[in-house]
Amino acid sequence: NNNNNNNNNHNNNKLILEQVTTDAWTTATTHTTSMGWMGATRALVLGTTAGDAVAESWLEAADQTFVVAYQAQDQTKNDVFAAACEDLLTKIDQHLTTTQETYLTGDTPSITDAVVVLAAAAAMEKWRLVGATALPPRAATWMQSILQKLQTTLPYLVIPGWREFGLERCDCWARWSDSIAAAAGATAAAGEAAATPAAATVTSPAAPAATTTDVPITYEAAPVDADNLIIQKLQAFVPAADYIVYQHEACTTAEDLVAKVPLPPQQSHTKNLFLRDKKHGHYLITVDPTSGVNTKELGKLLNLAGKVNLRLADEALLDAKLKVKPGCVGPLGMALAEPTDDAAEKVNFVLDAKLLTYDKIHSHPLRNDQSVSMTPATLQSYLKQAGVEPIILDFPVQGTKPSVAEGGGAKKDASAAGPSKKDKKDAPKKAGAVVKKDAGKKGETKLALQFKKNENFAQWYADVIVLSEMISYYDISGCYILRPWSYKMWELVQEWFNVQIQALGVENSYFPMFVSQERLEKEKDHVEGFAPEVAWVTRSGDGELARPIAVRPTSETIMYPAFADWIQSHRDLPLKLNQWSNVVRWEFKYPTPFLRTREFLWQEGHTAHATFEEAEKMVMQALELYRQVYEDLMAVPVVPGYKTEKEKVRA
Repeated sequence: NNNNNNNNNHNNNKLILEQVTTDAWTTATTHTTSMGWMGATRALVLGTTAGDAVAESWLEAADQTFVVAYQAQDQTKNDVFAAACEDLLTKIDQHLTTTQETYLTGDTPSITDAVVVLAAAAAMEKWRLVGATALPPRAATWMQSILQKLQTTLPYLVIPGWREFGLERCDCWARWSDSIAAAAGATAAAGEAAATPAAATVTSPAAPAATTTDVPITYEAAPVDADNLIIQKLQAFVPAADYIVYQHEACTTAEDLVAKVPLPPQQSHTKNLFLRDKKHGHYLITVDPTSGVNTKELGKLLNLAGKVNLRLADEALLDAKLKVKPGCVGPLGMALAEPTDDAAEKVNFVLDAKLLTYDKIHSHPLRNDQSVSMTPATLQSYLKQAGVEPIILDFPVQGTKPSVAEGGGAKKDASAAGPSKKDKKDAPKKAGAVVKKDAGKKGETKLALQFKKNENFAQWYADVIVLSEMISYYDISGCYILRPWSYKMWELVQEWFNVQIQALGVENSYFPMFVSQERLEKEKDHVEGFAPEVAWVTRSGDGELARPIAVRPTSETIMYPAFADWIQSHRDLPLKLNQWSNVVRWEFKYPTPFLRTREFLWQEGHTAHATFEEAEKMVMQALELYRQVYEDLMAVPVVPGYKTEKEKVRA
């Protein structure tokens, strides 16, 4: 329901969500006021499932990308909006591919999918990005699926709350779906031909070697080998339309395949190594044919403890573990590995991340005169059905240094030249740090930042705080994990501030984080501004509490009753206390790490004095200390002064 009764533009964007729950005995109705349709969506979605953090991240990304692009009026920035939308669609495509989920938050469509698709389609249509922006295949399929569901569910519904998107009626669904299909058609044209199981020819994606792609590359469809164990697994795990088996000249090595079975761009064969280590078990390594595998460095990439001695396994072990002969090895063979909890006997599967970027991957099905063509998503689905969880690593191009440091820092391949002193100096100190090829040049970052600050500040900010290891997201919306780098900053502030306030006669103390309902009600005027944000504890174990208990939204109602007990005369003054604590305010206004969170750490000083002059002096001394924290510790300039009426809160 859109509140359009007020002429104020700000209030016109205020939505009142009505949620009605009906069962056999009762009908319950609740109302939630939210700002904007995205705020309403957050109120509906967040706080209901374990996937809150995932839903919130996609809603925030859509809000800061698609919505911003749609609402913008500057026609000169069409390229900027197109790039931002394309980047986010690519991230969605990668998420769907990596998680093997059909929708953003799982295998069931949700309101999160609906509003993100709504925002994306509206922005792309406004700026004519459909056709100009290449839609990744899984993202396109996801958008079409959601638009079709919306068209079926809401064919004629009037949605005044979304009027800012020009949605007086939902007849836009079909138009958008057709546009998305047209945009996806050019990208998927070659892939569709390859995905037809009854066809007598196979058109396949990206070859590592240079090939001529002016004419289609076709191969003879292989006859069904009912006795082939891999074919049996494929038939059991994967729909027939999702893969093709084709015949070709026998090839015993990846080099043979690249030379004798060329593929179009965006498709790739695989190179496979089967390694063993007496302590750490067995590893099937599947990489792009252009990638290099340094067995000495692989142990560090895999974070294997102690002495590591990975060696090529012999033919007998290959047959015993994967039931395959040399020259016929491929990732599909992992379905034949016996599951075991014995680390020394287990077969682990390591997959080159580069292979997941192709449209199609080709691999042998236990014989080297046939290959199976499938998408990375199909391979991952096959592995999941087989109970295999791949270890996905970034492998360097053969003959170059690794681009990712995992476990022990980036090291060179055996064939690469020795590192210079500057290389050693600039080598990443933390596991997971990504180094670009030209890392070390002045002004370049070693973080894998995907967004530019001046083009998409919200996504840039999220990347910075996560990749700098300051924040980790948590499965409760609005709550975040402060990692050692960020918590150390808080400790340094505490160390400096404690010395300063102790010089003023202030002592540290700690009061409970819970406050009774009676105390809150006694201070109604004080807590009125916090009332919608108060979190309540109502249950203990299996039983209901006799009286609900609030989690501290602010400390005055907890501390001042104690002050009243302690201060009996002027002789008990001044009383100067400080508290380092946490506070919970359960709000839904776009949680942002460090800036707006439901639980946050803070410092609060509370003093009582015999005269106004003493109290005023204390306030000014505290204000000066806060200025020094900002300017001297954090290098953030501030202007000391009084708040305006609009800035004041009841705290």
